[in-house]
Amino acid sequence: MSQNSYGNPAIFIDGVEISYESIQYANTGNSKPSTLNVSSQDTDLSDMQLFGAEVKFYLNAGSIDDIPFFIGIIRDVNPSDKNIRITALDVLSLLTKEQSLSLSITDKNNY
Repeated sequence: MSQNSYGNPAIFIDGVEISYESIQYANTGNSKPSTLNVSSQDTDLSDMQLFGAEVKFYLNAGSIDDIPFFIGIIRDVNPSDKNIRITALDVLSLLTKEQSLSLSITDKNNY
């Protein structure tokens, strides 16, 4: 998605707007979490605590449809000398096998 496209797309990480080069959104369905891949040349992102941070993606921020298109949690960060790549999964990822919280069910704690 280009910043020159119609509308005003915006990405926020823990409430702070970031600049970006590209955004890729994928939703395969079948009860699998949707993913948002963001590439940015913002070098200040390397100093932020990114893993586990909340991401909000707005398709048209500042207008009448100011509702996030995507809300998720950062699960992968790949920094390099030129840019940083961030992968966020939506909250459905908290229920999947790799990301879910483990449960301890005992005779006393079983509901």
